[in-house]
Order: sequence, then C-alpha cells, then structure tokens
Amino acid sequence: RSPKGAGLERRGRATWMHGNQIVFHDADMKLPCSSSSSHFEVRDLAPQDGDLRIMLHAWHDIFNQVQCCVAQKNLHTLSKFSRNYRSEFLALIKCRGKLNKCNPDTKILEYAYLIWHLCEIFWIDENLNVTAQLINWAQMGVPIESGEDWEQIRKLILLGFVEEAIDALWKNEELINQHGDKMETLKKLILENPSLTNDAKTPEEFEQQFQTWRGSIKKLDDIWAKEIHTREILNILNILKGDLNTLKQNSNNWYELLVSCLIYETPTLIKNEIPQLALECINSFDGKDNKLDICLLSIMQGDLYKMLQIATQLIDRPWFLAHLTDLLYHSGQLEQLEEEEVKHITGKPYREFCLLQYAEQLVGKQLWQISLRYFKECGKRGKAYIQKIFETQPVRSVRDAHQLMGLCNKNGLARLKQAFSNRMGCRALKECRRGEALIWFSAAGATDEVSRLCMVLLASLLDKDGEDVSADIDCVDSIAQIFKQKNPKSAEYAENISPLEKALLLTNKIREFCRLRDEIEKKFVDIDSKSEVDRLNLSELQTFAVKIVISILKEKLADDDLLLRILFESARLLEFGKCDEYLVVAPRYTAMLINELERINMFKGSRNVKFESKKIQAMRLAFSRSVSRAVRSSSQLRMKDV
Repeated sequence: RSPKGAGLERRGRATWMHGNQIVFHDADMKLPCSSSSSHFEVRDLAPQDGDLRIMLHAWHDIFNQVQCCVAQKNLHTLSKFSRNYRSEFLALIKCRGKLNKCNPDTKILEYAYLIWHLCEIFWIDENLNVTAQLINWAQMGVPIESGEDWEQIRKLILLGFVEEAIDALWKNEELINQHGDKMETLKKLILENPSLTNDAKTPEEFEQQFQTWRGSIKKLDDIWAKEIHTREILNILNILKGDLNTLKQNSNNWYELLVSCLIYETPTLIKNEIPQLALECINSFDGKDNKLDICLLSIMQGDLYKMLQIATQLIDRPWFLAHLTDLLYHSGQLEQLEEEEVKHITGKPYREFCLLQYAEQLVGKQLWQISLRYFKECGKRGKAYIQKIFETQPVRSVRDAHQLMGLCNKNGLARLKQAFSNRMGCRALKECRRGEALIWFSAAGATDEVSRLCMVLLASLLDKDGEDVSADIDCVDSIAQIFKQKNPKSAEYAENISPLEKALLLTNKIREFCRLRDEIEKKFVDIDSKSEVDRLNLSELQTFAVKIVISILKEKLADDDLLLRILFESARLLEFGKCDEYLVVAPRYTAMLINELERINMFKGSRNVKFESKKIQAMRLAFSRSVSRAVRSSSQLRMKDV
C-alpha cells in the first residue's frame, strides 16, 4: 500500500533513492521524475529485519529487568545490565557486517556501540582506572585477520591483541629461523605486559611491575639495535617501549592512539586524567575532529548535555537513545542536566521524551505490546497513550479480549478492562449466547446486566415449553462460585445483599423449585397405583416446593413480573393434587401465595392486565382448591379421631 498522500489509486511502484529514502510513484513511470511523488524514510516503515526485531525484544526484556531493580540503584548492577545490552548490540552489528559491510546503517550501529560502551566506562563503571575497559572498547572496531602482514601484526600489538599477534608472528618461518632466541624473548615481553595481564592487586604494585617491564624493554632495545637489522622487529620494540611517534604512525585515529598510550606509556591514569590525554591525541592528528570525536570526548570530559545533543544528531535511532538515557537516569547522571534547559528544547524531561519517542515508533511498527512498558515509565503522558492504544485495538475474538484484559491488569487500567468485558458481553448477548454474556458482564462488574439476564433466564427456565437454558444457568453457578471466593463474608440479611447476590440466590432457589416440579410431574403420572406412603412423600415434595416460593416472597428476591410466573407454576403444582386427598399443602402456605397474588394484581395497574387476567383467575381457582382440600382433609382427620 502506498502511504497517505501518494496519489496511487490503482497501481503503484516504489523506487530506491539516495540514502534511506524510498519514492512511491505511478506504475507507468519508469522513474519518479516529479517532486509530487510521495517519499519518506525507510526507518519509518515497519522493520522487516528479523535481527533488529530480535535485538529490540531482547532489549525490552533487559529494560524490564532494569525497572524491576531500580530500587537498588547501585552501579555494579547497572554495569551488568549495560553489558547485557551491549552483547545483544554486538551480535546485531556482527550479523549486519557479515551481510553487507558497506551498508551505512552498519557504520551508524558501530558508532552507537562506541558511544554506549564509552558511556558505560566513564559514567556507570565504578573503577577509577579504566585502562582494561578502554582496551576492550578500542578493540571492538578492529577486524582480526589471519596472516603475516606486518601492518596487521603491529595493529594487533598496538591495541592489545596479544595472542593473535603472537600467532601471526610465529607464522613467519624465515624470521624464526634467523632470530629464534630473540623471538622467544619478544614473545615473553609481549605476554608479560602488566597493562594486559592485570595481575597486580594494588596501584603501587602495578606501577612497580610496569616500570620493571619497561626497563627490561629499554635494555633490550639498546642491545638489539646493534645486533638486529630487521626493521619490523625494531618497530615492535618501539611500540612496546611506548615511543609516541611509532604509536601515532600505527594508529588510524585518535582514540586508537589514546588506548595505545594507556597500554604502553601511562597505564596508571584515572578517569579524571584521561580527557587531557585524549585532547593531546586529537591535536596530534592535526585536530581533524568530527561529530563522533566530539561526542566521545564529551563523554570523557563528563559533558552529558553536549554528548546527548551530538548523539541525537549522529545516531537518529530512537531505540538507542531511549535505552541509553534510561540507564544514565538510573545511574544518577541525568540529574546534572538543567531541567529547565532540557524542557525548553524537548517540552518534557529528557528521559521521558526519549522513551515516548521510541514507544510511539514501536506503535507505528505494530509492536504496540512492547511499547506499553516504555509508556508506563512516562507518567501521565504515558498512561494517556496506553489508554488511547487500548481504545483503538480491535477485538476480533475471545482470545484477543483475554489478551487485552491481561495487559490492562499489568498496566493498572481497571476501567478499560471493564470496558472490554462489557463490549464482549454485549457481543455475546447480540449473538444469543446469554451464558457467555453473563460471565463477561460479571467480570465487568455490571451487576444490573447480570441481574437482568438472570431474570430472563429464570423466566425461560420456569416456562416448560420454552427454550432449554440449562447450559446458560450453569454459567450462573460458575459466577456464584467466583463471587463466593471473592466475598467469603456475604450479608446475613436479604435486605443488605447486593443485586448480584440476589440474582444468584434467586437462581439457586428457582433451579431447586424446577427440579422438584419436574420430579413431582414424573411421579404423578401413575398416582393411582401409588401406595399411601408414596403419596405422602409426594405431598412433602409439594410442600417443599411451595416453601421455596414463600422464601422467595419473604426475601423479596424477584420483581413482580417474575413473581407472577413463579406463582403460576406454584398453582400448576398444587393442581396436581386436586383429585387426591393425600396431596395436601398447609393452608397458611397457600394463603401467603394468595395474598402475594392479590398484592401484585392490585399494584400492577393497567399494564398487561388483559394478557394476565385469565392466568390470574386460574391461579385464584387453584389456590382456593388447595385451601379447601386442606381444610377438608383436616376435618376428616378430626372425624376419625372422634
């Protein structure tokens, strides 16, 4: 698809332009010759590079760990996290380099790695002497190749690749045959450099070891200068003794010269003294410094604001700046920035600005789930973004809904979770899946909807000729169990319980009533063949069913419409015994049913009077018969007693 404004309605074509630009134009045109063609940076598109996605996911996990350990705020822990970031970063650079070494994006990644590693050394690492760390930092950009090339050997020795340099030297058979003993001595000197072995336990011990090692090299240099006429061996000795001109000749840039000086000339310098040496190295390269040089020097000098300014221009990758500033924030470095000055430029605190910028990019790349963690660290602005993201997410299935609700839980968005549950409940209700709708509405806390749906289901359950709602009623049981787990101490009196509790309690009572009704109907089929004991048991079942109805009346669990249905089913139940003297219900129970019927009929008004009039007359007749039958049975028992 072409982007908005591309003007392509039927067919389109994309053509690469200079740098990272891609141009969309009409398919009939061979090249985009008009300036009206749509073009934009490729980095604005969703990333198709799997390696970058892998790194971003790995960095997201590390970012989560950093936020979880923020309470500790010690530099040792942050250094560990920074090394984890760098290991993933380095894997991406190596992969990109194998695919295309000339890719400008690979060069930007290498610059970003140099900046990150140097920030770690000077602002996160707790050590004052960072010679070993700077050696590792400078070695990153040097390709290690096998061979006997003297320039490569000198480069390896210059930057501390000891083992690789010795392997390369020992491949020169002619040199070994001519100077075998001297080559062994040279190998020993290279391996015993205190700057690379790190055997000393104290600075004083290290200084003594280094001076001893350097003194032995100077003595050897005086002897070999007369005996050996091989210029390359003498050049190696000049590197080992720290000859500045030799170090400069074999360095490609100022920071390689800086590291070689630290290895072979002044390895005892601490962090505060390194910037002066760095300036001297830059001046020795005629002061031809670029943005990268200024940025690296700013890190060494502790100028965080200048470093961030240049890094933003040099490395236009939001994922890099977001994670780096977050790490610097937790190390306490961002506190030195003047908040007012930063806010004047970004409109918000710098860390928040970088995190928001990166999170917005993730949303545009369809990685919105990863973006939530970054938005969460941005205060009110981030929470507003999260809410907007959730509100615009489509819910195509139940799985999507559960996923979104889980993310709402993690981000503390209870209202949005309720909104998703309500949306799914309405969808299930529209598709006539009332049991599922009950569960969704219950999860949303929509007690009114749950109560209304329960009444509808109970009305269908009471109607023997209606649809089968047993599966939907089972959902009510699951809701009741969940409710009991969440509310172990429910109200003791019916007047104090919530509408949801009333609906659940009413459902249980009506289910029991319907079970008794069905059982009585089955047993009443062959009532004439039943014994007196069986008939008395059947009468007890009738009484139990009526008692359930009376408990519903006393506790006021149902509305008048549902009560009429319950009373109608009670009347039908009592009519089973109109021809049998043993099927008797106590008159006081029947009287309660009559009183409730008259109350409803009196206050019901004109609504549905014509529709209910025949049923009301039938109920009155059934209740009257039950009372008269009970009275007649009672008088017969008295006659027998007399």
